[in-house]
Amino acid sequence: MAKQGTTPEAAMANVTQLSTFDGFPVVRTTIAVTNAGDGLSDALGIDPQEFHHGDRVYVVLECEVTKVAHVPVDKDTPGILIRQHTLKAGTGTIVDADLVAEQVERQAERIDTAKRHARGEFTLDEAEAQTQHEAGEHADALVPGCPLCDDEAAAAAAEADES
Repeated sequence: MAKQGTTPEAAMANVTQLSTFDGFPVVRTTIAVTNAGDGLSDALGIDPQEFHHGDRVYVVLECEVTKVAHVPVDKDTPGILIRQHTLKAGTGTIVDADLVAEQVERQAERIDTAKRHARGEFTLDEAEAQTQHEAGEHADALVPGCPLCDDEAAAAAAEADES
């Protein structure tokens, strides 16, 4: 893998679509889910299932956002915030892997890629695409697999979702 310059504080995602809070930048979001066990226990109450150590199960939860808070990333940088969401789980169910495994795998790959990029690690193809992008070679169209084009596409999609 090629290594590009970055700082350990590099974000894993483009956060430009996050709103500021009281004039301070929000650089991360988190989720805490409460009552998840209750909803799933109710589901298993009408559809008992037996799980074994090492089983992999896929869970879908219907949740309500019950709290939103903005807290500093750390005590030494009070002007940079994390938006914390608390979700209260309602109805839950165990679903077949066929329904969601592809989306879960795709998300795992996206998380892995974002972590590598945050560390400044790029595959040779990604590094070459980024170099081409910075040289203006992607001016006519976004190139899939180019980290900078992918960031631009994600930002455009976020803007489109807002409208």
